[in-house]
Amino acid sequence: ARAAARAPPWIELRGQLTGKCVADDRGNVLRVTVVPGAHSDLLGAALAHGVAPGWGLHRLDVSLLLGNIIDVLDTELAGWKG
Repeated sequence: ARAAARAPPWIELRGQLTGKCVADDRGNVLRVTVVPGAHSDLLGAALAHGVAPGWGLHRLDVSLLLGNIIDVLDTELAGWKG
């Protein structure tokens, strides 16, 4: 018998993170903040796990911004097609 398909290990939590580029005494960085909500503890722990010494959250760059990147690309494509 064939095993039942498992759901992929991905979740989408729109509006639960914010980010802002800042320049301060700690550097020029994208400062990511977890918005209080049902999954804020989990997100905070995931972000803490994603921090690499000397690199910050760079290894999560694409994951953090993928939805925004797709939105920008959709807008750009519409402009080229228009």
